[in-house]
Amino acid sequence: MISVGYFEIILAMISYVAIYVYRIRRSSNGLPKAWPIVGMIPAFFFHINDFLEYVTMVLQSSDCNFMAPGLWLSSSDRIFFTADPGNVRYMMSTNFGNFPKGPLYKRTFDIFGDGIFNVDFDSWKAQRRMTERLLVQVSYHKMLTKITRAKLQDGLRELLDRFCERSTEFDLQDVFIRLAFNLTCMTVTGFDPGVLSADTPEAKYSNSMSDAEEVIFYRHVFPEWSWKLPRIFGIRMDAKLMTAWKAMDEIIWGYIKAKRKGEEEIPEGGHVDMMAAFMLESSKSDKAGDDRFVRDATFNFLFAGAQGSGATMMWVFWCLSKNPMVESKLREEIDSTIQEGGENGLEKLVDKMVYLHGAVCETLRLYPPIPFQHKCPTNLVVLPSGHRVDPKTKILICTYAMGRMKSIWGEDCLEFKPERWITEKGKIKHQPSHKFFTFHTGPRACLGKDIAISQLKIIVAFIIRNYKVHVVEGQKAEFTNSILLRMRHGLKVRITKRRSA
Repeated sequence: MISVGYFEIILAMISYVAIYVYRIRRSSNGLPKAWPIVGMIPAFFFHINDFLEYVTMVLQSSDCNFMAPGLWLSSSDRIFFTADPGNVRYMMSTNFGNFPKGPLYKRTFDIFGDGIFNVDFDSWKAQRRMTERLLVQVSYHKMLTKITRAKLQDGLRELLDRFCERSTEFDLQDVFIRLAFNLTCMTVTGFDPGVLSADTPEAKYSNSMSDAEEVIFYRHVFPEWSWKLPRIFGIRMDAKLMTAWKAMDEIIWGYIKAKRKGEEEIPEGGHVDMMAAFMLESSKSDKAGDDRFVRDATFNFLFAGAQGSGATMMWVFWCLSKNPMVESKLREEIDSTIQEGGENGLEKLVDKMVYLHGAVCETLRLYPPIPFQHKCPTNLVVLPSGHRVDPKTKILICTYAMGRMKSIWGEDCLEFKPERWITEKGKIKHQPSHKFFTFHTGPRACLGKDIAISQLKIIVAFIIRNYKVHVVEGQKAEFTNSILLRMRHGLKVRITKRRSA
């Protein structure tokens, strides 16, 4: 009888051979070729560095849905790729109860602990209610506005002015990730990490999160039994995640400890940042004094706010660099709105900027911060597309591909057109969330959608109003192997002042 260790090695060897043969012989219709034992896994391994583009091509060629047989004897023997709005609505809304996050999701995203993104049922409902109560508080919105204004004026402006004076190239993606982390950290924990400075070395949290996101990405591709192997296909999976996990916990537990020292001085009504609210909620539960819940909740919201927003800011300016006419229209709208608004703050004026709203939504359509979502049914069902999925089927909802489907967005789906989001009367056009899936749909729709879009518009308007971003020529939109949509080599730019501060 073959031991488990030998069996894993044999499967790995077969995969290598299949990938080699795949280089020579590919399916004539461009779709992945199925192989004995290893299924279609070799095709996806071969396209690991252009995974999203490859999956988009496959879905475009197969009516937005594709069932890929997986590895023989794997715990999840099939992967179903979908970019079908009908399937999305069915899984996320109509038959929501049959598609919980489930145990495989929680094992894949174990670093998220028992935070809102990982849990189901009563725990999820309780955390969502708590978050909803916090996000509607006037005090929370005042704090968010105050922090954003201060960081733009005293943090981002100072940094960008320095780059202007030195006329040097810099990585805009790195700047935006730092900005997003700084803003999110202050609103979630109440602490300023102070990473928005040209003199600050690389942000420890950002680097650790990048490593964790890479490992989680590969967990969607490699079978579960391989996660604990020391090295597979050149990637140290479990060890790399553990190192990142430890680094992030040092930061979060440090904030929790500091918050605990001063919490007795803060009246209950004054708890406005998320960590304080989590602590207050924890004190009312049967796990009073157990800060594991506080850690998990904090990490989930730090990830949501810092990682997604930072990448999206960068993609906005990438899109504008490819569409100068759009940038020109944006500048005209921003300048005229601010001129008419007089002394009103920028955060009070962006809601009037319809074209800016369209540009941000168009960026999120083409470059969603989280390019795919993982689902798994509790019971066997037949999806609206006619595909049968059962508990052993891993379902990947491909948000990135959805934004590039002609059947969803029309023949011009690859064009960057803010007008797509504007009615003939010049108002903001609503798009169904099961079609524009960037912020999810149904009961798990993102609670912070409006806050995120508003903050994105404020930051983009601030930069366009004050600076001209010159993207260095010759760069390509190559993605990192990550659960977040980032540029593999960052976005190199130069910047000049557009007007006096």
